[in-house]
Amino acid sequence: MLEKGQESRRELAKKTPLLSSALGSMWAEHKTSWTDVRALAAWTRVAMSELGGTRLLTFAARTQDLRAFSGFADKLEVSAKAARYVRRASSRLSRFIARKSAMPALRSAAGERSMPRTAGSR
Repeated sequence: MLEKGQESRRELAKKTPLLSSALGSMWAEHKTSWTDVRALAAWTRVAMSELGGTRLLTFAARTQDLRAFSGFADKLEVSAKAARYVRRASSRLSRFIARKSAMPALRSAAGERSMPRTAGSR
C-alpha cells in the first residue's frame, strides 16, 4: 500500500507543471478541489462545442472571475437547445404539410382509376 501511495505521488509530481499551468489559481497541489476541476473540464467541453467556443475559452483564460463566462455558457447552452428544438419542430411541420398537400393529388389520381367507366368515357 505504501508503494502504491509513493507511485501515485510520483505520477502527480510528473503532471504538476501541466496541471499548474492549466488550472492557474485553482491549482493547490494535493489540496486542489478536484470537484471544481471536473466542473471546469465539463464547462470547457460544452463551451468548445458551441459556436465561438474557442474565443470564449480565450476570453475566459484572460480573466480572474469566471462567473460571467459560466453564466454566458449556460445561457448559450439553453439557447442552442431551444434552437435545435425549433429546427426539429419546423422540419416535422414541413414534412406534415408536404404530406397533406400531396394527399389531394393522390386521392384524385386514385379516384380517377377507381371510377367506373361509362359508355361515353374512354
